[in-house]
Amino acid sequence: MQIIFQTKTEFVFRFDRGEDVLAELQNWAAQERVEAASLSAIGASQKVVLAYYDLATKEYQNHEITENLEVVGVTGNLAMFDGVPVIHMHGTFSRADLSVLAGHIKQLIVSATCEVVLRVLPGTLRRQYDPETGLNLLA
Repeated sequence: MQIIFQTKTEFVFRFDRGEDVLAELQNWAAQERVEAASLSAIGASQKVVLAYYDLATKEYQNHEITENLEVVGVTGNLAMFDGVPVIHMHGTFSRADLSVLAGHIKQLIVSATCEVVLRVLPGTLRRQYDPETGLNLLA
């Protein structure tokens, strides 16, 4: 992961082949003590784990896709949960035939490159467990 451009509150990262976008961004946020941010991304992946949250069972249905995909668009945020920065991302991915996959991103491994724009927000966003939905919601 390289920082290609930065201001006081905005960062443009470039991820290269084999890098894990979600894990590396969370590690960076912990080191830099970032407690609130929004982000977007485009690029290409060789492996992605997408999930669908089943509200009835309160469980994620994970789907691992290990093929080269275009990262059409990712949007997300960063908030604190139990003192740790957690990134919540959703994304849309396309196959060679232009069919689309989408969902909650649990893992994103880069195939060629991935470009992430992250904007640090002032203050702290926090997540809190919600027993009704089973999710860690913004509080």
